[in-house]
Amino acid sequence: MTSKWRWLVLVIALLFFLLAVAQVVAGPVGVADVVLAVLFALVGAGAGWAAVRSGVEVGPDGLVEVPFFGRRTRVAWAEVVGMEVGEGASVLPSRVPVITTVSYREDVHLSALSFYTFGTDRVPAGVRRLKTTVEERATGVGDGG
Repeated sequence: MTSKWRWLVLVIALLFFLLAVAQVVAGPVGVADVVLAVLFALVGAGAGWAAVRSGVEVGPDGLVEVPFFGRRTRVAWAEVVGMEVGEGASVLPSRVPVITTVSYREDVHLSALSFYTFGTDRVPAGVRRLKTTVEERATGVGDGG
């Protein structure tokens, strides 16, 4: 399951690659042009890599969240209590799905699936499906301790 923001980041990465090519092809090429082209290509590659790897994988053993930037987080179904959609950390009206876990583990914020509401309470279909799956798998977990 991936965020719709992935496509925007991929388009931005492509634009940086095009800027890198244009920097070298547009005319006489100096050292500064090559350095700038390499920087544009590196930013494009980093953004593209982050977009392609991000998402949430749901499997028989649990969830794996891979954010745009950061380390992957694994949560076994035995540790999952439920899921709620909380406020994001941004000044914009963002929302982020949160996997609530047993008391001995920190809750997992699924930043790869964060979304913006812009004044509405509409939750994306993918997040609703994930919530349904989590509720089915987390039934009867108890406190796990």
